[in-house]
Amino acid sequence: MRTLQRSRSAARAALVLLSLVFSLAFGAGLALAAERDAGNGPTGDDLTRFDIAEWHDKLYESTNALNSPGGGSSGLRGWAMMALAMFEASNTIDRIYAPYAVSPASIPDGIDLKIASRRVAVAKAAQVVLDGLFAPPPSQPKNALAHLRRFAHASEFAIHTAAFDPASPAYVNGVALGNFVGQEMLKNRADDGHPPADTKVVNGTDWNQYQYGLPYFPDPPQSSGYTSVRPFGVAAFGLAGGDVTFVVPPLDPDSPEFKAQWEELYRYGTSNSSRSARTAETDATARFHDGNFGSQIGNTIDILASADIRQTGTDLLRIIALTAMSAHDAHASHWFWKYHYRFGRPITQYRQVPADQPNGLGVLHDDAWQPVLTTSPNPEYPSGHAARTGALTASFRKAFGENLTFRTISFSDPTAPPRTYTSFTALQDEVMISRTYGGVHWRHSGPAGRDMAQRVTDYIWSHYLQKTASADAETKEKADAK
Repeated sequence: MRTLQRSRSAARAALVLLSLVFSLAFGAGLALAAERDAGNGPTGDDLTRFDIAEWHDKLYESTNALNSPGGGSSGLRGWAMMALAMFEASNTIDRIYAPYAVSPASIPDGIDLKIASRRVAVAKAAQVVLDGLFAPPPSQPKNALAHLRRFAHASEFAIHTAAFDPASPAYVNGVALGNFVGQEMLKNRADDGHPPADTKVVNGTDWNQYQYGLPYFPDPPQSSGYTSVRPFGVAAFGLAGGDVTFVVPPLDPDSPEFKAQWEELYRYGTSNSSRSARTAETDATARFHDGNFGSQIGNTIDILASADIRQTGTDLLRIIALTAMSAHDAHASHWFWKYHYRFGRPITQYRQVPADQPNGLGVLHDDAWQPVLTTSPNPEYPSGHAARTGALTASFRKAFGENLTFRTISFSDPTAPPRTYTSFTALQDEVMISRTYGGVHWRHSGPAGRDMAQRVTDYIWSHYLQKTASADAETKEKADAK
């Protein structure tokens, strides 16, 4: 999965060097180009959904080029950092919403917010954060693609600000503001526990517990440090622990509910059984959603490009920032619970279940059982796919409503046809069942990750980036005037 992503990213980076043609990755580029050809591109100081999508394209390429040190939170951490910096740069000028980390009073006296270009400030903030992601701590090796990615970021900044005279006060103050905000965001996350330090994970002893080092599950624990570094492994963007992150325990293996899931996954998730109930569509669904690392960034690109979204400017940047915060914190929280419950993956449970296990599970003991998809080297419960996508869909549902039509592509299989959805629930449900079709998650893991992500999202949306009292008063005054 990551090899495909790195190959795609490298190929697109080479295209940038050769032609300086910047189009969105995957299906989004065509939609953006069509809109701009129709005369709907950015003008002056406007910030459209297409501008925001283009920076997400650079983010997706760059976070994949980092090769995810510390697990999938590498991409989601970068997303939240960039999205918050872009929001702060724009909101510092508009002062519509409460700031996240950059208060108006902290802006250096030499920066004139009254004349600073919002467009320039947002682009510079995004560039500074993306460049900063390639400044690893001493324990991490330097990234060989750093110069290439910084060139891509600088080129994107030049494209977004091409209409401005670099000597103009709007440009100069916009650059200064964006640089300040970007640097403040990097400082804010300089000691956030990423990437987490490795710690020893003790293997389970029961047949249904997480175990690694087995002939059929040999890889060392993925992101094991998440169990010991702060409540979430990497410091959250909006949470401080508590019940909001709680995940209910997995099903008891002796329960009738688990037996039904045991039999379901054996039929749909196996790659080598004569008793399989797989179809071409269940396989296609499993493979379409397998590349979930960073796919919330890609989903955002595609949704911004293909859906009828009316929000622009600071309002849209706020939506994206809250979504990125929610996705990161739900993802970081799910890691903690994975290593808390240490529930076994299907590939180990089917091979290790005793033949006389109560509830009849031992009837499906299978020493050669293999899943459709490659199983990630971490505990089974809850599903990270469900948690990350749950935060994305819960956030966008709050912002755009449930029934938005959008199209997205696969982030693990570039040749797969794009899929169109008419609701965020449809995407969420398909992502959850795809993990059972792939043979890597019992059905109970999807709702567990989704429900936790919903609570995380509700908390973040109700506690951060709220409209200021002065902005509320101005809105009421305009409404009364009408």
